[in-house]
Amino acid sequence: MAKPTLELMGNPPTFSEVPNARVYIHERCSQGTQISGSDFSRLCSPGTTIPTICASCKRAFPLREFRWEDTGENVADYTQRLERLLPAEYRAGRQKMNWLAGVLCLVGIPVGVLMARTAENSAISMMCGGIGAVVGWIVGFIVGGIMFVPRIEFRKYV
Repeated sequence: MAKPTLELMGNPPTFSEVPNARVYIHERCSQGTQISGSDFSRLCSPGTTIPTICASCKRAFPLREFRWEDTGENVADYTQRLERLLPAEYRAGRQKMNWLAGVLCLVGIPVGVLMARTAENSAISMMCGGIGAVVGWIVGFIVGGIMFVPRIEFRKYV
C-alpha cells in the first residue's frame, strides 16, 4: 500500500508544474546557481540548514546568504516557512522515524560489541559497539522514513 501524498497546511502558493530545477542568487557575489535533482529536493525540504554551493565562488555558504531568483525570497526563510506549514501527520511520522533510529542505535551498540566479543582488545569491542550504533541509526532513519514519513513534494511550493 503506497503512502498518501500530503499537502502543506494553509494552501501556500505553488508552481503550476513541479519544477525540475531552480536558480538561487548568492548575495555576496550576486551570481546565480542552478540546482536540480536530489540536491534540489533536499534544499526544498522544510527546516533544511545544510549549506549550499555557490557555483561562482566554488564553495559552500549558509542558506541565509542565498535568495531564490524567481521570487526573491531568502532560501533559509523559505525552508523555515515550509517547516511551519507541515501537517501534523508529517510531524508525527518524523517523530516515529527519529524514535526508531534512536532505538536501533541503542540496539546496535550491544550487537556490535557481541560481534567483536572474540577480540582480545577492549578498544576493538568499543569501536565495534560504536559502529553498531551508527549502523543502527542509519537503518532506523532509512526504514523509519520509508515506513512512517508521508510523502510531500516540497519542490512545488513557491
